[in-house]
Amino acid sequence: MQSGQPVNGAKLDKATKEIQKAYGRKGYLMADVTSVPSYDDAKETVSFKMNVHEGPQFRMGRFITKGFSEAQDKVLHERWTLKPGDIFDQEYSMEFSQKQINELLRVMYLERRGQGKPAPNLKWDRNINRSDLTVDITLELSN
Repeated sequence: MQSGQPVNGAKLDKATKEIQKAYGRKGYLMADVTSVPSYDDAKETVSFKMNVHEGPQFRMGRFITKGFSEAQDKVLHERWTLKPGDIFDQEYSMEFSQKQINELLRVMYLERRGQGKPAPNLKWDRNINRSDLTVDITLELSN
């Protein structure tokens, strides 16, 4: 929002989500963002202060794959660069899916289509361990 413009609740909500996303990329999965308005009745304005409570910082736990061949499993683990103990990045799995898995899935899709089988289905699961502040990621292939 720009100074002098009407308050836009949708933009304020979007800003809150973007701040949480940025903190999530640094391992702060429970970052709490609140906007605190400050009113100036004389000028008929309002300003917002964004307060962030980071919470604990999470680290990568295990990367678990299910349903893949041994060769595919090996390739996936070689390409997965977020190692145990690294600061967890909540956007990494999406980026990994877009950049690394599409190539692997394309080959699998063509093989399955030739065999008359349905396209492969991937399921991502994130298991947050609050006691040791780690996140395990499971990637499961079904069909």
